[in-house]
Amino acid sequence: MTKMTETEGQDQATLGRRDMLKVSAAAGAATAITAVAPSKARAQVVCTGLNANEKYPVSPLILRPFTDPLPIPSTLRPTSAATVATWANQPGPGIGQQDSSGGTHQVFPGQAGTLAAGMPAPDIYWMQMRVNSHAYTSSPVRTLVPFRNLAGRRVAAGTVVPSLPRTTIYGFNGTFYSTLINAEYGKPKLLRFENFLDQNPQNLDRGDYGSPEFGFLTHLHNGHTAAESDGNPHHRAIGGYLPGEWFDACYLNYPAGGNDSEKMSSLWFHDHFEGHTGANVYKGMAGLY
Repeated sequence: MTKMTETEGQDQATLGRRDMLKVSAAAGAATAITAVAPSKARAQVVCTGLNANEKYPVSPLILRPFTDPLPIPSTLRPTSAATVATWANQPGPGIGQQDSSGGTHQVFPGQAGTLAAGMPAPDIYWMQMRVNSHAYTSSPVRTLVPFRNLAGRRVAAGTVVPSLPRTTIYGFNGTFYSTLINAEYGKPKLLRFENFLDQNPQNLDRGDYGSPEFGFLTHLHNGHTAAESDGNPHHRAIGGYLPGEWFDACYLNYPAGGNDSEKMSSLWFHDHFEGHTGANVYKGMAGLY
């Protein structure tokens, strides 16, 4: 990127706040002068990133930001009793009923002699980890670095592309950040997380991030949860659950110590797989609770 002159720096200061918000922060203030108010810049300023040593691909400049509707997730309905009845491994408090490796719940709703003794049976949700695709934006974009498209042709930096290709995701029931579970204190939920990430019926390019083992492990962030349902990456030697495996996370929705002041709202659940938490969350493994 060429250096700004003193005059150019002064011209930048005269730009309105709205003008500066119209451009991506990644493009830098110099690009803002060129893109928003070219008459105020004395020289052409180009920021291509060609000399940058980027570890990850450079995101393109979105030309029409904040124009797509904000997705509002709808509340997920509990899985029907008829569907649950077809499962070979039924949820429950018995020995070996907690996960595919023979784990057992410490506390289960209605279990005598525990804090959950008077609780009703939990609502059950089948959370299938599946491969799918997702469109992040419908806006045309301007490339900041050269790349090769899906057909193998080279696209130069500065090219306007009508739309981005869809991105491969790993998501709860194949969705991207659109899973919402409405929970209330005193009303437990049981989430059956099952791994189908080895299945790719659309033959999607999986990309270069996410767990290479196609593993996952879900954690309810800030939830007061028993260890076997918490999603601690050290709970299992392999760090999570691999394709074909499952586990039941039992959320009692019980405040810590029974103290009403410990109650919280607007939680979220996300992946906790050892060594791949960030990558899996970027891949789509997150939901609202």
